[in-house]
Amino acid sequence: MTERISALLIKFRFSRLASDPTAADEAFQIASPTVLTEAERFRGAVATSIGSVFLVLFGECADGAAYAVRAVRMAAAVRDAAPTTVGAAVTTGEALLRYGGVTGVTAVGPVIDTCQSLLEMAGDNEIRVCANTRRNTVAAIAYECGGDATVGWPVASLREDRTPESADRGLELDVLQDLFQ
Repeated sequence: MTERISALLIKFRFSRLASDPTAADEAFQIASPTVLTEAERFRGAVATSIGSVFLVLFGECADGAAYAVRAVRMAAAVRDAAPTTVGAAVTTGEALLRYGGVTGVTAVGPVIDTCQSLLEMAGDNEIRVCANTRRNTVAAIAYECGGDATVGWPVASLREDRTPESADRGLELDVLQDLFQ
């Protein structure tokens, strides 16, 4: 079944702990439950993990909360709570979802491929998003200037929750900021 989702890939980077496997394992034992806790809090589903990389999927909620915003906010919450540096990427688009099996849900499609590419480009403690995610979250998330479709947009900061009237001006403000820089 094809659905519109936001995908979050988050990778814990233990390179500074590479010389001490015990310290790296201890950090991972703290980091892993953080992903599960934050996924529940932001209403995402942990689809899978491989090593220190987690894939969390977000879809529509009954209360209408924006799934792309929840994905970016979760990435920031995990980054802020992590015992080590992280890299994260969020993409939004259509994905083929298969339910059942070992993990409960599997996602396939360009939205996942793009997320993987953006994760590779994300610096330490950086969250990168695709054009669709940026467009859907600009009222709630501030982005650094200079991003594009190939490298994504780095998250600059989370904005306070806005009223519908002021949220409409978020994109306009970002465009003006881009023009003046």
